[in-house]
Amino acid sequence: MTNYKDSFQLGISAAEQAEANKKEISEVFKELNKQIAEITDGKISIERIEFYEPMSAFKIPLFDKRTTYWTIAAKNVKAASENKELAKWNLDRAGYPCKITLGKYEIYCEDKVALETALSNLLKDPIVGGILYKLMQLPDKEAQEPPRVL
Repeated sequence: MTNYKDSFQLGISAAEQAEANKKEISEVFKELNKQIAEITDGKISIERIEFYEPMSAFKIPLFDKRTTYWTIAAKNVKAASENKELAKWNLDRAGYPCKITLGKYEIYCEDKVALETALSNLLKDPIVGGILYKLMQLPDKEAQEPPRVL
């Protein structure tokens, strides 16, 4: 006979571990943004966000639901820029392993150290560096607005 009590307890333990893993991953991104904000004067923010797949010319938008995917994206918060995709992101149901897809390379992160290393390598990539550089060059939003006359 199957012991559902043991399975139930294992499921609860797995859920607790998954929650701890996801919290740890969020903390890594929080630290990443803290350090990036320090060096960019608070301009650049890097987040995990959901993007829509581009619409096919053969699909009718009213009948076909658009699919989405997760990315690691950056934006210039002072310029109120759009999010720019840096890499694709995939989070396991248990938090780890998570996967960063950078071009043709897939980086699997089994723990916090691997995730930190992967994000560090992501920032070193020349294409990612180019995106971040362009975002930093955008003028601040308040600098774009003409002064109001009362």
